[in-house]
Amino acid sequence: MCARLTGSGLDWDAGFVKFVKDAAGSAVDRATLLVVDDADLAGPLLADLIDALTRVRVRVRLLLLARHLDRDAGWWHTLDRNTMEAAGGLLDGVVALSDRPLDTQARDQHAAAAAAAFAPYGDPDAGPASVPRLSAAAFDNALLVHMTMLLATLD
Repeated sequence: MCARLTGSGLDWDAGFVKFVKDAAGSAVDRATLLVVDDADLAGPLLADLIDALTRVRVRVRLLLLARHLDRDAGWWHTLDRNTMEAAGGLLDGVVALSDRPLDTQARDQHAAAAAAAFAPYGDPDAGPASVPRLSAAAFDNALLVHMTMLLATLD
């Protein structure tokens, strides 16, 4: 998603936040998508990032990826409290992958799309990644299908 957005001609920057102290907020000077993987493990650094982004004068989108979410306790509740409830407005776009299980046809479609998206990052001499069997129940989760195809591409 980051690679596609930055190459789209829409004049956006995009990338993963690495939590270098004070760098995230000050480096944003044009429309930017910031992705935080394992947001549930970021702790106070995520609150610092949100605080820094409140002072940025350009369009910023923040995509938080987390393995679990409890709206009333745990990491999200702490983040909302630490940002004086500023994080609460970010919760509108929650997509729980477990709420959208993939059937067999959708698994194959996701695998093909992921293989195409990851192909530029694989070994150019290896040819296209072969799609592994996706019949196990765990593959009703889109994230696992995409992770499997990423590993197949880079392996």
